[in-house]
Amino acid sequence: MFTDDPQSSPTGEVFLQGGNSIAIVPPDSTVSFDRCQFRLVGKGLLPAGGPRVVYQDCSFSQRSPVQVAVRGTYTGTDSIVGNVIVRDPLIRGQLTVNGAIVP
Repeated sequence: MFTDDPQSSPTGEVFLQGGNSIAIVPPDSTVSFDRCQFRLVGKGLLPAGGPRVVYQDCSFSQRSPVQVAVRGTYTGTDSIVGNVIVRDPLIRGQLTVNGAIVP
């Protein structure tokens, strides 16, 4: 789980990269997230990613009103809730964004 919830930290500290990002994933990197949860309840932002970043059965939620453009390959069943724009997704399964299935 990736979270910015200070109650989940034994010290109450939360570390966000680059200011507000929960994870910085360079757009040209090859990274795979398998059954991960991104649960952002504060000012944290979802990772922007890139076309070679693979999300397999992941769930994303972002409470911050800041809009994030997310990219990636979505396999299995993935869901995103928050102020996001999904850019050029490669969907190999089902991706739901704010309750709507992305075709």
